This record gives sequence, structure tokens and C-alpha cells, in this order.
Amino acid sequence: LALAVGKDIDYVAISIPCHSREGGNPSGDEEIFILAKSCITKYLDHPLFKDSVTCKEIKGSMLIGLNYKSLFPYFSDNQKVKNNPKVFSILSGEFVTTEDGTGIVHMAPGFGEDDQLLCKANNIPTLCPVDEGGKFTNEIFDLPLLQGGMLSLKNRQVFETNDDIIKYLKITGSWIKTEQYFHNYPHCWRTDTPLIYRAISSWYVEVTNFKDKMIANNQEINWIPGNVKDGQFGK
Repeated sequence: LALAVGKDIDYVAISIPCHSREGGNPSGDEEIFILAKSCITKYLDHPLFKDSVTCKEIKGSMLIGLNYKSLFPYFSDNQKVKNNPKVFSILSGEFVTTEDGTGIVHMAPGFGEDDQLLCKANNIPTLCPVDEGGKFTNEIFDLPLLQGGMLSLKNRQVFETNDDIIKYLKITGSWIKTEQYFHNYPHCWRTDTPLIYRAISSWYVEVTNFKDKMIANNQEINWIPGNVKDGQFGK
């Protein structure tokens, strides 16, 4: 629902001829790509950047507040975000680094702590189109592909959809390259299966409000073994 940049990070605007890539903008002679200046060397060997020209250097602070077109159309008509000017805009994130990627980070509130906190601070609501089984909900509706067929993600486990998502990005001209990142990843300690971060509704009980009543009622319970009454539970 948003992008994050580092306000003090140096970014560059790079001009790339449209003929350099499939799916490029057919209405003009060039496209402008923005990425962190320190990340350029990671992309210079890519055919797309063969005839590229750096046309401007900018601070991340100059990008903050700009709007952009989302890669996917799923939430453009969602009533929770439809008239929210902060949705699909560029935000300032202290956690943004240039060690990997482009120095620009997608924000998905509901699927990460940094994403959640930054979006909440900017009044962007939490949308969570993944169910308890890790499958996309009906909010992720089918999308027609230019070459025929459909991108169908709903009711599918999120880990099984990567290839189809990459294929869609290629068809729509939004894909540059696919990379693998080796890093620690959360796994279930019981089954050793990979997990995803996902926001869920929670409730809490303020036990201190009725602690004394619980301690008194505990004396009326017949505990077996008896030492639990004033031991593990009583304490």
C-alpha cells in the first residue's frame, strides 16, 4: 500500500531507452528509473542498463509524498483506502538500507512490523488478504493476462505463487531481474515449516483487576495434587 525510501539516501534518476526492454512504455522514447546511487553497480551488467544515462541525482527527501501506480490493481477500489492520499505514496522509513535491492521498499501493513508501524503512523489501514492457512483470500481476484489466460492467486498458498507472480510482472513490463537472498527465516518450532508474518485480531485481559478474587476462589478448589493450590497456581 506504500513505498519507503531513506530521506538521507542519495538516489539517481536513470534514463533508459524504451526499446531496451519488453513491455516498455510505448508512448515515449525513454523511461526513467529511480534507485539508490550506491546500488547502480549491481545493475550495470544487466542488458537493460546498457544504454542508460544518469540524468539527475536526488535525495530521498525529494521523493517523499509522491504518488505511484501500484504493480497490482487489487486494492485501488477498496473502500478503506480509496480516498486516502497516503495510499500508494512514498513514505520516509528509517529502516531502509541500500545493502540489497534498490533502496526502495514495498510496504505491506499486516505482513511485517516495520511496514505496520510506518503505515499506521501515516493513517494507512491494515489489509490482510491472506487467511489462517496462508492462502490468498477472494480479495486477490483473477487478473487477465495480455497473452491470454488468467493470473489466479486466490485460495492458493502464498509460497506456491511466486513463479506466477513473476510471470505476471514480466508480461506487464514491471520485472527487471529475479534474485535469491539468503537470510534467516522464521520456521515453526514444532513442524519446521516456513511461516509468514500476518496480522491477526487480538484481545487481552487485565488480570490485575480481579486478581484478589481469583486468589480467594482458588482456596475453594480441590487441587490434585494439593500443593498446586498454594504452589504453581497460587503464586
